[in-house]
Amino acid sequence: MAAFFSLAASLWGDRERQYWFWGLAVCGAVVGAASFWVEVPGYPKVGVLPPYYNYTVFVETALFSAALAAALRRDGPRGPWRWAAGAFAAFALAHILWACSRGGLVAAACGAGVFAWRHLSRRRFLLPFLALAAALALGGVLALATRAKSDVAQSFKRPQIWKAAVQIALDHPVFGAGPGEFADAFLKHNFPAGYGLGNYRARAEHAHSEVLESAAEFGWPGLILLLAALWAALRPGRPEHSTWPREAALAAFTAMSVQCLADNMLHLPGLGLLYVSALAAAARGPEVDSGLIPGPVWRALALSGLLLASGAWIPGWLVQRWDAAAAGSLDPAARLELLMRAARLAPADPYLREHLARAWLAQGPMRRDAARRQFAEAEKISPFNAVYPATQAELLRRDGAWRQVLEAAGRAKRLEPFYLQPRLLRAEAFLRLGRVAAARAELAGACQVHLFLEPARRAAPQGFAGYEALLFSFDRSRYGELARRAGLDPDCSWRPRSH
Repeated sequence: MAAFFSLAASLWGDRERQYWFWGLAVCGAVVGAASFWVEVPGYPKVGVLPPYYNYTVFVETALFSAALAAALRRDGPRGPWRWAAGAFAAFALAHILWACSRGGLVAAACGAGVFAWRHLSRRRFLLPFLALAAALALGGVLALATRAKSDVAQSFKRPQIWKAAVQIALDHPVFGAGPGEFADAFLKHNFPAGYGLGNYRARAEHAHSEVLESAAEFGWPGLILLLAALWAALRPGRPEHSTWPREAALAAFTAMSVQCLADNMLHLPGLGLLYVSALAAAARGPEVDSGLIPGPVWRALALSGLLLASGAWIPGWLVQRWDAAAAGSLDPAARLELLMRAARLAPADPYLREHLARAWLAQGPMRRDAARRQFAEAEKISPFNAVYPATQAELLRRDGAWRQVLEAAGRAKRLEPFYLQPRLLRAEAFLRLGRVAAARAELAGACQVHLFLEPARRAAPQGFAGYEALLFSFDRSRYGELARRAGLDPDCSWRPRSH
């Protein structure tokens, strides 16, 4: 993207910028129209840019802002081409309203607002801008009143994800968590998803904000450098010295930047290229910047940054290679060595710690102490994953450390009240410690949870999977044995009600 921007900003003239505008118009019309007819099961209104409709809205906000600027600029397209630009703007706005995108409406208003701010006197600017903002707000309210987004997953609680992103940036204020490491760093600041049966089943892959994700992954200095680079690349100049394609590109760039505050758009390569192409079309040409050639120190820093960026994929590739090789290895010693190598290179990956712990358990003889240490490290990195303390409790059970079993299983139970294994572990620990009444209460609670979950388990087409499968697995034989020792009915089975 940086290379594309540099070439476009240097080589594009006014004609190429016009080509850019009409190319955006055609692309926006195609992807917008496709979302009306192309259906993706489970993902409404995404069209040809799955899986989220926000991607299509991103293109439409750019088209609306650019086409509106082109239609209103005095030196804009002539004759029917001006009417065509107005039609594209109307189509894009209609699509944003139809998609009920709040972020898209705000971005469209800001894209139009920056054009009005640059081309109207401050006194004349205020009234039309407020009228446009009120019209967009009214349209948004009407659209959202007709469709409350009930078909959109509720796992994306953006304010909480944004809060987690800020916390990650505060944890790593200088260098950040690392490129592409938001998903793993988020695990330390997870929150209940609010849907389904597992509290912490959701995982945020992105911050739903390019700005906050940059702060989380690159630290606050990295975010400041990124924003400074965008501003230095832009410098649009005075509107009277500009042309209508540059003003259209500036409006589109503004709208997309505003949407990037509340969405992750740029990780999709096509949308990233659209974004930097708008920046290149809006930027002033090299003839203006000929006196701003950087000195040798800055050139050396820029070259160093490019060299580091060109090799940034190597550590992640090595970790994935070693992890995959360990999974396919039949030699326990070789598997352990590969995983230890990967964990040294990526020490903040809880899943590598878990794989390493299970490799220690596969050793002969079994190394429960080493496995328990790895699960404890994984729990520090991902403190809301109830599987880690529950597995530690299971390992402590084999050592007969019953009070520690109670504590570790209690952590898992507090995180996931429907988790059945910690309840059985606690019941056994209570029996071993002579607390029969407490053991009976744990067993009764486990049976009630099992009976509550059984209808959902039977109704699920493929049953529970992944994290939920671990949470809701019920060991009937262990329950029966513990129930008999506690003097309870060993049969905890689901029977449908008779009518």
